[in-house]
Amino acid sequence: MHIPSHRPRVIQFFGLLLAGLLCATAFGDEPQWTQLSERWYIFEIADSKAGWMRETVESDNDQFRTITETRMRFGRADVEAGVQITTEFIETADGKAISMSSNQTMSSQSIKTSFVFTEDGVKLTTSQGGRSTTSDLPGPAGEWLTPNALQQFLKQRHEARPKQFTYRAIDPTSGLEPVSATTSFTREDTFQLGDRAIPVTVWTSRTSVLPVDAIEMYSADDVLVYWEATTGMGKMVMRLSDRKAAVANDGGPPPELLVSAFSRSDRPLDQARHATQVRYILTATNGDLIKLPTAGAQRATNTTESTATLLVDIEDNIAATEAELDSNDFRAASALIDSDDPLVRKLAQRALRGAGDDDDMKRAEKIRAFVFKHINDKGYETAFASASETARTRTGDCSEHAVLLAAMLRAAEIPSRVATGLVYVGENNGQGIFGWHMWTQALLDGRWVDFDATLPTRYTTGHILTSTSSFSDASSNNELNSLIALMGNIEIMVHDFDAR
Repeated sequence: MHIPSHRPRVIQFFGLLLAGLLCATAFGDEPQWTQLSERWYIFEIADSKAGWMRETVESDNDQFRTITETRMRFGRADVEAGVQITTEFIETADGKAISMSSNQTMSSQSIKTSFVFTEDGVKLTTSQGGRSTTSDLPGPAGEWLTPNALQQFLKQRHEARPKQFTYRAIDPTSGLEPVSATTSFTREDTFQLGDRAIPVTVWTSRTSVLPVDAIEMYSADDVLVYWEATTGMGKMVMRLSDRKAAVANDGGPPPELLVSAFSRSDRPLDQARHATQVRYILTATNGDLIKLPTAGAQRATNTTESTATLLVDIEDNIAATEAELDSNDFRAASALIDSDDPLVRKLAQRALRGAGDDDDMKRAEKIRAFVFKHINDKGYETAFASASETARTRTGDCSEHAVLLAAMLRAAEIPSRVATGLVYVGENNGQGIFGWHMWTQALLDGRWVDFDATLPTRYTTGHILTSTSSFSDASSNNELNSLIALMGNIEIMVHDFDAR
């Protein structure tokens, strides 16, 4: 979940559970970079150290380069996962974008993405596993700020102390979709930085992709010294530090994110999850409830600012929109859903032996059942691998199942996307327990149909959909970023169900 480059990237890692390392790309003559600033930050989640970030700004007089390196760790049940991401953004002195790049690593492979801005648009290059693809895309829509231009803009606004201001910004982790933010002045205060109490201005900010208020503190020379947001998983904090303290291993366990994000229902769902239709009422325990999607088997109606009613009917799927029907994002290969990988294509062909070509529903179900059996090591040790990596290792949890199934569907010329939400996982003390989950939707006869490759059957009414994504290379996948506002912040009531 993305916050523009001067702010913490901690949110980004928990909606998608994605991250990575830098793909530095040189364009033309190598500039002679001079470092202007270097800042180190510590990340904490629920009072546990989760990692660090370093931000470096360099100049060669005519250009500015902003580099961020982030390392995170967190627990998924009894397994520790690691995240690495490094980005680079090069811009002119007057704030014109030249290039940006990122390298994201969470499993054993890195996904490297670079964008070169031209007069006609953007050239995108994605590399993974020794393979590269290049495509030409339109540039970002509307007005937006590059990282250094954003820093100058914020400095001017912070000095003027307006009651509120807005802006749109972009960096490599958001793809080509600018993120808008609204910031309000709160007060002047002091902040304890080591053994010094320094004067700061305090601001409250909210972005277009994250309906959670964040607190930001800036020093007199406009350096971000503290950031805080409260979520259902606990308080997230980023604070200014030095290199030694930032990278030090404190020996404590990483913050546990999987179990802490569970949601509870008013009663167990053991019978209802085998029904064809279930009606849920969802309530946000803190703040507003984001608008939930009507897609696949789910129809959602937000009845109040904090409450929504969901009808999940696995025999009545929602029609796709005209834009979805026309989009190539659900058909084309991407770095994560690399449906053009030879092994992925071979597995799709193997899954469809004897299936025929006249019934895409049966073809999609045969692929789903194949993925269920193909991934024979089902656990949390692998964290968000690509389809090709999962095809080879046969290891993974729900995200690997969802991504491999999406890739194999596309290889079989069935449009697909990944769905994210909650799934019923069991009962405890008379309550139902829902955990965060990923599955797949296939576009069949103009309708989105849900398939869960982690199950022995196609799908159940024990699923609650919160977002979908094509995982295209050009997409920011910001539709998944809202998860941070939902995790640990939902109460579920099972209103009624129809048994089979």
